[in-house]
Amino acid sequence: MTLAGQPALTATLTSDSLGGANLVSGASNWLAASTPVGAKYGSSRDQPYLNLRPKANNPASPSTTTYSFSTPTPPSGWTFVLGDIDADQVTVTAIGPDGVALTADELGFNGGFNACAPGLTGKPSCTGSATDVPTWDPATQVLRGNAAAADTSGAAAWFEPAAPISSLTFSFQQRAGFPVFQTWFASIARDVTGTVTDQVTGGLDGVGVRLIDRVGRVVASTTTAGGGAYAFEGYFATDGYTVQLVPPAGKIAVEATRVGADLTDTDAIADFVVRDIVPVAVSGTALDADGVPIVGATVTIDGVGSVTTDTDG
Repeated sequence: MTLAGQPALTATLTSDSLGGANLVSGASNWLAASTPVGAKYGSSRDQPYLNLRPKANNPASPSTTTYSFSTPTPPSGWTFVLGDIDADQVTVTAIGPDGVALTADELGFNGGFNACAPGLTGKPSCTGSATDVPTWDPATQVLRGNAAAADTSGAAAWFEPAAPISSLTFSFQQRAGFPVFQTWFASIARDVTGTVTDQVTGGLDGVGVRLIDRVGRVVASTTTAGGGAYAFEGYFATDGYTVQLVPPAGKIAVEATRVGADLTDTDAIADFVVRDIVPVAVSGTALDADGVPIVGATVTIDGVGSVTTDTDG
């Protein structure tokens, strides 16, 4: 499974679902843009999803499906959706990069909805009830279908995790019949753009710029072009990014060389201004506590050099 965004984020799927995991095209069943999750992430039409089953068709044999991520997920900007939760239930658990289980709050349950409810525009040709939605118990982290365990259509719920995840597990249990549940993943990607400008000459090309993530990794590097412009496109919509300027030889940033970039709600802009390094004299006198000049003391400017005081200090 791959989440759309930079840097690339994939997960390895393991499941003991009866008959294995069934990948479905999304051409005949999807989440419309008029659903709560679709309003934020768009329609899933023609995007694949998984159909999964219990390990066996009895309440005592839940299946276990785990997504093990190659690197921890971002703490925002993505969602997972569990669908067709009616004559069944799912226990949702996740482990963070520190090996500690996420809390129910960190799993980010956003609510239940019915993807087949009347009045939803752009929905597939299915019929459901707006009141037929699964319920979430944060104490047990169980998403449970309707009270009658009846086989219905469209009951779903969406989650937006609020903490990084290393592994995500669904334990799917039959309550009646021969249930199947669906799983979708979606993410939002945004851009970081900006310019590097020389204080005198204007846009400056060929300047190095780096994008650093929330854990300090350099996830992308580029150089300015076309009048000092640069862009990092399609990165996960979360916070904690930093843009770092690499000043060219002989120049220095007028202000900071690092600027924060928060992509949670919108694209980010990080501009830099540089100027020439102008040599200037630094002078003074070294005196002891009584005001007497200190002869032969070493005075150093870090990164520049050292001098020794003369007979006048």
